[in-house]
Amino acid sequence: MTATTTPGTSLNVQRISKTFSSRNGTVPALQNVSFTVADGEFYSIVGPSGCGKSTLLNIIAGLEPEDTGHILVGAGIPDAPDNLESNAVGADAPVGPRLGTIGYMPQKDLLLPWRTVLDNAALGLELTGVSRTTARERARSLLDRFGLDGFADSYPAELSGGMRQRAAFLRTVLTDRSLMLLDEPFGALDALTRRSMQEWLLGVWSKMQRTVVLITHDVDEAIFLSDRVAVMSPRPGRIVAEHPVDLPRPRSAEMITSREFIEVKRRIMADLRAALEGSNDAGE
Repeated sequence: MTATTTPGTSLNVQRISKTFSSRNGTVPALQNVSFTVADGEFYSIVGPSGCGKSTLLNIIAGLEPEDTGHILVGAGIPDAPDNLESNAVGADAPVGPRLGTIGYMPQKDLLLPWRTVLDNAALGLELTGVSRTTARERARSLLDRFGLDGFADSYPAELSGGMRQRAAFLRTVLTDRSLMLLDEPFGALDALTRRSMQEWLLGVWSKMQRTVVLITHDVDEAIFLSDRVAVMSPRPGRIVAEHPVDLPRPRSAEMITSREFIEVKRRIMADLRAALEGSNDAGE
């Protein structure tokens, strides 16, 4: 595993639960979700549609509150007492400070159509108070690394899907957050572009040394990118299994057909099937 011991990048999610209210009653989205992610680790969560994966990322990012549980972000985080039902950043800070302190790339690139690639990439920095000139300089210095050299003055409508995702990821990285959340970042891309983007993402991640939590429906993608893959049950979502991925880095597309890759996939698929069958049995 490629890792770093930079402080402040680990994540501890403990007993997170969330229920939504609707006209037809309550809808339990998450139930006692717990997991930890180490400094510099690439951690993926797979699960069926509607299991609460995106809700979980929204909660971690501080975009919406959880009902119970707590989240700690930082190196050397302690286990919380069993009766703790509040949020924390570090040892005892409230949930509010988490908002804006974690990099978050949602499913859609959300590039502003009236801003160029350079200005879209610099937007996150500008929102934190960095001057437009400085933000643009920092964004321009990374265009080549993100495969965007020559596209600084292009508008989103002029870009392919893969190029738009690169620009969106650059914007996320430029917020300079050591923990990044990725919500199906390549879900809308065709298979060949998606594979290319996965290899590109690994190259960028290995250089940036960030802690990443990715959610995806694609088991192959999760295995190819990750150090560990967690399996989430149908709604209400729970982490029902975790699988280490001991494939060497750097990784290549040829690994997808290797015996080790296929064995990890077999175990993950078995857990997904068991979770689905258990959910169906519970609903009968």
